[in-house]
Amino acid sequence: MDVTELVQQKSDPICSSVGCPKSKAEQEAQSKIIQYPVDVPLDADVRHTIKHEEMASDELGHSW
Repeated sequence: MDVTELVQQKSDPICSSVGCPKSKAEQEAQSKIIQYPVDVPLDADVRHTIKHEEMASDELGHSW
């Protein structure tokens, strides 16, 4: 093992109880995330799949 592998190459960011400051790249990435509402009704295909999963779980006696 080379001794340079044990050396810390850069300093740790200053962090507080609220977390570490984000870099500009992290801030830009966070701003691109779309927060979709969670109260939107499920698509018919999703409801159909959930119904079949429940029926299969009951038939097999296994909860996924």
